[in-house]
Amino acid sequence: MRSSHARALMRALRRASSTPRIMSLLPSATEIVGGLGLEGHLVGVSHECDVAPTADRLRAVLEAGCERVTTSDIDPHALPQGEIDRRVKAALKEGGDGALYGVDAAAVARAAPTVLLTQTLCGVCAPATSAVEAVLTAADVAPVVANLEPTTIDDVAESFKTVARACGVPARGEDLVAEFYDHLDRVRRAAEAASSSRPRVLLLEWLDPPFDGGHWVPEQIEAAGCVPARNAAGGRSTGMSWDEVAAADADVVVVACCGFDLRRNVSDAVAHAPALSKLRAARDGRVFAVDGNRYFARPAQSLAAGAALVARCAHGPLELAAEDLPEEGIGWCRVDVAAATGAGRAAASGDAAVAADAGLAASGVAAAVTGSGGAGGDGDLAAAGVAAAPGGEGWAAAHAAAVAAGKETYEDPATGYSVFTSLAHESRGKCCGSGCRHCCFDHVNVRRDRAKKISRPAWLLAPPPDVASAAVLFWSGGKDSFLALRKLLADESDPEIILLTTFDASERRVAHQDVDIASIVRQAEHLGLPLLGVPLDRASGEAYADSIRAGLDAIRRHVAIERLCFGDLHLEHIRGWREEALSNLGADLHFPLWHADYEELSADLRASGVPCDVSATTVDTVAVGERFGEFETPHGLDAFGERGEFHTLARVWEVPRRAALGV
Repeated sequence: MRSSHARALMRALRRASSTPRIMSLLPSATEIVGGLGLEGHLVGVSHECDVAPTADRLRAVLEAGCERVTTSDIDPHALPQGEIDRRVKAALKEGGDGALYGVDAAAVARAAPTVLLTQTLCGVCAPATSAVEAVLTAADVAPVVANLEPTTIDDVAESFKTVARACGVPARGEDLVAEFYDHLDRVRRAAEAASSSRPRVLLLEWLDPPFDGGHWVPEQIEAAGCVPARNAAGGRSTGMSWDEVAAADADVVVVACCGFDLRRNVSDAVAHAPALSKLRAARDGRVFAVDGNRYFARPAQSLAAGAALVARCAHGPLELAAEDLPEEGIGWCRVDVAAATGAGRAAASGDAAVAADAGLAASGVAAAVTGSGGAGGDGDLAAAGVAAAPGGEGWAAAHAAAVAAGKETYEDPATGYSVFTSLAHESRGKCCGSGCRHCCFDHVNVRRDRAKKISRPAWLLAPPPDVASAAVLFWSGGKDSFLALRKLLADESDPEIILLTTFDASERRVAHQDVDIASIVRQAEHLGLPLLGVPLDRASGEAYADSIRAGLDAIRRHVAIERLCFGDLHLEHIRGWREEALSNLGADLHFPLWHADYEELSADLRASGVPCDVSATTVDTVAVGERFGEFETPHGLDAFGERGEFHTLARVWEVPRRAALGV
């Protein structure tokens, strides 16, 4: 006969398996929950959770009501590593494992979790078990508690099953385990194909004082076709002196400090450049920084991508799909420790003026990061902590000069990066899938999150192979371009139409409309139309017409262009500018809505059933989020906002495709 405790546990398990209310106190567990497709069941997460399994998905979950239930008195992002180390040790000495984190009992009570995911592995990484138990008692909740304590890769995989069983979806756990091991196998095969050597790798998970990576990190290094310079699988991370770091004599050094992203790790590597520069790996140019927080510190499915990062740093370019290897400038970058030595001393001493003279920007990395091929656009540079400097001719002119001289690299005028030219990519013979700035293969191998990665014109939704020719409609995502699309379809005999969208390469938003490129892709997917994206990089210095020419060239490699179409209504100066700037691009210009009656356009918009919401405004009388057609246009303003009073987003996905298109 079962005890009362066993019966209570079984009841809790049944409740959890039917409609789990999941609370995760671990960033790794939150990522696992997302990998299982259960992020919608999250009711509470820690203050450090940042993906589920992506940042956007966690943001949506939080906006839907999931609460953050933990706090910490130590903000690691505002302190140097030495001070963090001192404060953590002092807190643990004074209050034990429960001293670093607070758990909000009221928030836990409101969330009423049926499943709680926590850990017993490390008192520095998450709230201690004793503190969690006390909060559950105070909140008067009794969830199924899953304690995760992996120390090896196999343990990490087993934790996927543990979480899945606790949440009532054991089969999903098995699937996630299979995906994880498949990813690791792809990394192993790519590393073996890239090089027969097995470099010795030292991964530093802290710099002040130095710590090597423990637990699963040595296995990540081995999966990358390398040899751990110090630790063995399953062992704890161990502290050491800089003399011991030098004695390890690693071929490759990877700075992957616990809890820190790429930007912070680059900055801290620069600050410790005097010590790092003494290493053989530094003299050989083989010191790298990575996003240690996402890919090494947390025992979740992203550890496989971490192994891919080690392989990329140790072996060079790999035959891996873009989704298997985090891209340069976001997941990893090379750090020129020798160039950064003076800057590092200045940063460590707190002398901002000397640091600036040594070439450090406010982020502390501008002079210290060197590209090892294929730097992306401003968004990638910003992710690496490098702000593109204004002024100068821009990189387009520098690239053109380098190509004219037959060179395979040039120095970016804003950052000092060494960047591959299109000649270098041509000699490689294929797209590497990283979204390189001068890719000459239309980014064909950029698979996941194409809209976020491309830095040159590329298909976001490609046309079917049997399309011989098409009209190209310049697409902003707003009501005017949508009405132009309906007009083209109504006037022509089954025309083929390709949408072309320009957007800011850094912010990934359509200018003026203030619409993110993901919404544009969503429109095209729903309408079933091909979409070519043209990123516009302000730091390039490239003329708008040249960017459009590159986009049209990308289209012409697949489809003949009949004409270029625009949704302009009546502004003569805008039409005149288009005709002057774009008339020499080898296609006739067409304006299907030119001087159309506003009443007829409004009637057609109503007939489509597609709601158009204000996405941006320059006047106080119209608010973002208002629905076009449901507000009074004040006297003196254009009823369609043609003079920039407001812009809209056509929510085409809210009506059936055929109704939206009018076919």
